[in-house]
Amino acid sequence: FDGVGADARCVSVDGDADRLVYFRKTTRGKSGESANDSVELFDGDKIAALMATRVADLLKRCAPNAFDPPLRVGVVQTAY
Repeated sequence: FDGVGADARCVSVDGDADRLVYFRKTTRGKSGESANDSVELFDGDKIAALMATRVADLLKRCAPNAFDPPLRVGVVQTAY
């Protein structure tokens, strides 16, 4: 983990490997103090938004003029 740069996006599996855990490495520290490495976990809502954004980006790159009207991708969150 030492070789991973600050703000690098990472993914791992949980203990029994039935779920993915997304996080990014952050460096926090006030000026003049030594910085401590920490991680920011992405919750399910943030993961869904990231995935939707990535899918939309890939579709636009594959066929930039294929969608009329232009492609729109959204995420709907339901409470349960």
